[in-house]
Amino acid sequence: MIEETMDITKEFGQQKLFGSAYEKEPEKLAERFVVPPFSVLDAKQGYWQNRKRAWISLGISGEEGRNGGGRCFGQDLIKGENPNFAQKKGYGLASKHNKNLNESTQKALGCYAATHGAVQDRAGGQVGTSIFDPVLCELSYKWFCPPCGAILDPFAGESTKGIVATYLGFDYTGIELRKEQVEANYSQVQKINNGNRKKLNPLWFCGDSIEISKLLENQRSKYDMIFTSPPYYDLEIYSQSEKDGSAFETYDKFMRWYKDVFSEALSFLSEDRFLVIKVGEIRNKGGVYRNFVGDNIQCFIDLGLNYYNEIILLTSIGSLPVRVGKTFHNWRKIGKAHQNILVFFKGNPKNIKGLFNNENT
Repeated sequence: MIEETMDITKEFGQQKLFGSAYEKEPEKLAERFVVPPFSVLDAKQGYWQNRKRAWISLGISGEEGRNGGGRCFGQDLIKGENPNFAQKKGYGLASKHNKNLNESTQKALGCYAATHGAVQDRAGGQVGTSIFDPVLCELSYKWFCPPCGAILDPFAGESTKGIVATYLGFDYTGIELRKEQVEANYSQVQKINNGNRKKLNPLWFCGDSIEISKLLENQRSKYDMIFTSPPYYDLEIYSQSEKDGSAFETYDKFMRWYKDVFSEALSFLSEDRFLVIKVGEIRNKGGVYRNFVGDNIQCFIDLGLNYYNEIILLTSIGSLPVRVGKTFHNWRKIGKAHQNILVFFKGNPKNIKGLFNNENT
């Protein structure tokens, strides 16, 4: 069982982050909340990686359905420019999909992408596909969803979020545009169920998130949490569909579509409930930040939510030192080693205290 392999309290207490007078406090918090609910979460730590490995041992394979796991799409490559040109712009293919990369680079980038998530380049593209961290899922559900609540994910993507949710006893409904991804998700759940006594039952609908009202018309009318990681515009192109927001021709068009999607999704969120979203900054083709994190905050404020928490997730370093060493001298761009977890609340924050009947959540 996951719970039996995730005893991190002793290890966390040994970190001694707060000096001798307070070194027991993180340990106590970890016992109550899995990890201390601080504004910075460190996915590089051993206790986090141990917990992640325990989740993956269930049979989670987030790269399935993602074009072979190591493959990425950049805007220029999707538009048909030749691979060599796309490679120079940082939109190349990792792993075996690009023979222009030497073997060691293929291995490093492919393994990093499959294990730690998307690798960003200086132009706003990436190498590898983003895989969701199951520990982040666990924390988000336990911290911000009422016990046994129903979770709605308008950008479901790969399987991790649904598997973790239903393993923990939550209902999960995800919307995913790509049929092959939905099929891969269900195939993975079936494999896990065949090998475990505890049966998982996440629900994925194949369709356009902008039509979420139609897709959910025969489902429950209200959910207890929205949890998702949306497309970061053209950082990672998921398909060439005209309905895919990641492939829209302009950022402004993408953000209008983005706001419309969440306006629809929020109509399904019960009053006095949380929306949690994982985002990160992206650069335009000139190398300048678009302020995607700030645009997200303003989007949800405009939609009537309260901006409640900001969490910084420190991610695994992987090949970042090598990449920064090659690019910082010329471009002065800092190597990005974190993601932003934004937490919003729909309703009156004074009612939050009554949401959770378990003192330890």
